[in-house]
Amino acid sequence: MPTYKVKGFQPSQRFSGKHIIDYDVIIEVSDTVCYYGFCKPGTAESSVGWAIMKETVSTPTGLQSKTVRVWANGTKEFDKVMNNYADYTY
Repeated sequence: MPTYKVKGFQPSQRFSGKHIIDYDVIIEVSDTVCYYGFCKPGTAESSVGWAIMKETVSTPTGLQSKTVRVWANGTKEFDKVMNNYADYTY
């Protein structure tokens, strides 16, 4: 999967009741799945400190596409390791 790194990402979505301001983001992309990893700047991909979200896009025959977003292990806390994104339950 291609990997994209974004510095200083400022989404309008809330994480743990707080707006994320100036967080780094890593995005792993395939044809139908994206994994978004959010962290404080400088957090290593091998370190705890990530909130990871999986986004799946499906297009059933003849229907509109459907997008589903799910947090790793059911929580948007910054307690994950980005290198392990595929090992979490979504």
